[in-house]
Amino acid sequence: MTVGPGDDWGRTVARPAHLQVASSDADVVRLLHDDASVLVAGGDLARTLGKPPPEPRDTVLELPIDLLEVTTDRGMAIACAHVVVRSSWSRGGWWHGPVIAVMNAQFVGEWDVAPRGHPNDGRAEVVRMLQDHPTESVMVTGGDLARTLGTPPPEPRQTVRELPIDLLEVATDRGPAVACAHVLVRSSWPRGGWWHGPVIAVMNAEFVGDWDVAPRGHPNDGRVEVVEANELSWRDRLAVRRRLPHGTHVPHPGIAVRPMRAATWEFSRGRVVSIDGAAPFPTRSLSITVLPDAATILH
Repeated sequence: MTVGPGDDWGRTVARPAHLQVASSDADVVRLLHDDASVLVAGGDLARTLGKPPPEPRDTVLELPIDLLEVTTDRGMAIACAHVVVRSSWSRGGWWHGPVIAVMNAQFVGEWDVAPRGHPNDGRAEVVRMLQDHPTESVMVTGGDLARTLGTPPPEPRQTVRELPIDLLEVATDRGPAVACAHVLVRSSWPRGGWWHGPVIAVMNAEFVGDWDVAPRGHPNDGRVEVVEANELSWRDRLAVRRRLPHGTHVPHPGIAVRPMRAATWEFSRGRVVSIDGAAPFPTRSLSITVLPDAATILH
């Protein structure tokens, strides 16, 4: 029987005398195969279940869980937490090519990959972490990346430019993501929007809309331009806003510009993050790594 929304899950029972402790998801499957009473103490399934009461304790929570029957070229296997699939090309690791996560649990390590993942709802959450079609040609015709690349020759045309580009591996409190143009961070206080409090722009492209935020930004130089504005008065911010369309806002004593290949931030107060212009969301941590030559586009 599977659990539905709002249903009670599991029951409290006396702690069995002979209890096998599973410190990983692989241990869970192995011990279940041996018909043992399994105490789940580590791994992604354990993190999904939440923190148990402190030891020592006389009772435990007995929980039914779903399992995944997996069939591959190697044969049949059983999984309790997840099955993750990526490209066989080693360069770029999990961030090159299509990545699919079939989630019975909610987490993969520190990543909250499937926020709705539940190990006893009778289904798995299938998450496409990076959708990439290596057999299809992607023509970039709009957006900040396209504007950075410049105006292409007029249509119709018989030839196009094939361009390698870098991608950005992004980790936030919400989990992993990939960006091609930029990651923008601002104060979580809604009043004033991007013009109140500290602002960080991690730029793989040069532009954000009509603003030339990173005049030296290039999507295939193996680095990002990190533009940070902290101590700016309202008068300074207005002057910067007037100059942004022309890229003349820098140099400025209140704006730091640094080329970087990887960077991590921990915010004492929550910030709001927007990835490639998508809807912003709150986070207290941000990590970005440049993935050189991670994709190829047409322009």
